[in-house]
Amino acid sequence: MVRLLQDSLRSALVSLWAHRLRSFLTMLGVIIGVAAVIALVSIGEGARREVVGQIQGMGTDLVMVMARDVRLQADDARLIVRRVPGVAAASPVISTSLPVKRGDASTDPDNPPTIEGVWPEYALIRNLRVTEGRFLRQEDEQGRRRVAVLGPTVVAALFESGSQAVGQTVSIGGQAFTVVGVLASRGQSLGTDNDNVVMVPLSAAQRLTGSTRIRSIWVKAESPDAGPTVRDLITSVLEERYRREGVVMATSMEEAVNVLGQAMNTLTLLLASIAGVSLVVGGIGIMNIMLVSVTERTREIGLRKALGAKRAHIVQQFLLEAVILSLIGGAAGIACGAAGAWGVSRLAGWPMALSPGTVLLACLFAAAVGAFFGLFPALRAANQDPIRALRYE
Repeated sequence: MVRLLQDSLRSALVSLWAHRLRSFLTMLGVIIGVAAVIALVSIGEGARREVVGQIQGMGTDLVMVMARDVRLQADDARLIVRRVPGVAAASPVISTSLPVKRGDASTDPDNPPTIEGVWPEYALIRNLRVTEGRFLRQEDEQGRRRVAVLGPTVVAALFESGSQAVGQTVSIGGQAFTVVGVLASRGQSLGTDNDNVVMVPLSAAQRLTGSTRIRSIWVKAESPDAGPTVRDLITSVLEERYRREGVVMATSMEEAVNVLGQAMNTLTLLLASIAGVSLVVGGIGIMNIMLVSVTERTREIGLRKALGAKRAHIVQQFLLEAVILSLIGGAAGIACGAAGAWGVSRLAGWPMALSPGTVLLACLFAAAVGAFFGLFPALRAANQDPIRALRYE
């Protein structure tokens, strides 16, 4: 039995090598299908890891509160600290985009920095560090001082390399602010430059924007495990204050990580399923070429049957050829897909994510496609009448 299988395998390889161009064109559909599946799954998984990692880097002990039907006020943050157990710190946030200037130097007018009005506690909540000077203080907020902490991108646009930014004066929206600190670089996330930011006291931002409306409130729980509980208590406290249900939306970062991870997994699976259609198309191509091969080798089939080959031997011969075509095409597709995923991950700046399980599944699926679509041509070859096959021209 082993010897027969070896002979069938050798014969299949010889036959495929004799028609190299046709074999390659037959495999092309499988190559494209497997490459698409491998690339999309790898890119999707890499993107999921990057996004989840960035959210986790913010801290799973964070809760973000946003308004639905009310206008949040700074007093809401004070109420949260006072009434909700398990809260380490809270800070309201006002956010806008305005150009920042210093003399003739200015930030990019097409991409002005984000101006964030915050409390000093915001540095603890978001794990912010300064490389020069200091962060905002309580006396800055209480005294409504026009002071600012600049992100590295803003510093690079306004100051020459090596020059001191702390103590200098910049213009934000036409108002003069004194630079008291420079933030440590936080890089990019989700296509956003986290360093293109200016942080000022909340009171100064309210004067700058002419509004006391708070965009959101960031809350830091005492531990990651307390996040969901703190979220529920914040919702209850604010609903009690405004005497309505559903007035705010409080989301813990742990919850956001889980929801976003599930959503991206579903999207990746959907894309892989769509790409899998290419494999089915490739399988149809294998079946068509194998049917042509059966017709071309009718006399060979008749001769083998006349010499004593059984029906199972003929089926095995042609089925092996179809499976080999699929496996070789699958291997080439894996290489192409991995190369594509690596290139995208390098450009996007996230880690390469190609699991052995994905590679194994792609190989098995490719082999299954070859066996399924190669079965009909193999059965057709095995059912040939040996006398008519020998007379076939």
